[in-house]
Amino acid sequence: VAGLAIAPAVRVLVADAFGNGIAGSSVALALVGSGTLSGATPATTDGNGVATFAALSVDLAGSKQLTATSGVLTPVTSSAFTVSAAAAATLAFNVQPSDVVAGVAIAPAVRVLVADSFGNAVSGSSVALTLVGSGTLTGGTAVLSDASGLATFAGLSVDLAGAKQLTASSGALTPVASSAFTVSAAA
Repeated sequence: VAGLAIAPAVRVLVADAFGNGIAGSSVALALVGSGTLSGATPATTDGNGVATFAALSVDLAGSKQLTATSGVLTPVTSSAFTVSAAAAATLAFNVQPSDVVAGVAIAPAVRVLVADSFGNAVSGSSVALTLVGSGTLTGGTAVLSDASGLATFAGLSVDLAGAKQLTASSGALTPVASSAFTVSAAA
């Protein structure tokens, strides 16, 4: 999970050509690809030739690998592992509501992004919209965010003309207000 220590701890063995562990070797780790690797202060191998990294974490979700280096030895790359998004922490309008005629669906569809504290998209979060101002909002009932962290509200409409805003909410997250938009009277 993004931001949490990788468990179990990452361990790197430094050995001679016969497989004997070499004590006292400095080992450094680096992240292959995007993101920030925390807790990767170089470690020294123990009596068995093992360097242990107990507090490693990665901030960006996705498939990752680590590269270990030690002196003049050939660097080695870990097998791939997956970092998932942390818990939902923020809401933001990804597509703001546009001016519309009363009773007509807002186009393009309004979208709200759910992200963790590192900016990773969070899927499966329930997001609902409410109308700020007079009138009735149709189509703002809760929808789940998709794999891209987006909750899409197709078919939103408002029945009364005037200046409006929407508020997005999801559980205990701080609600967020949209940009203002205008609903014009129907012809």
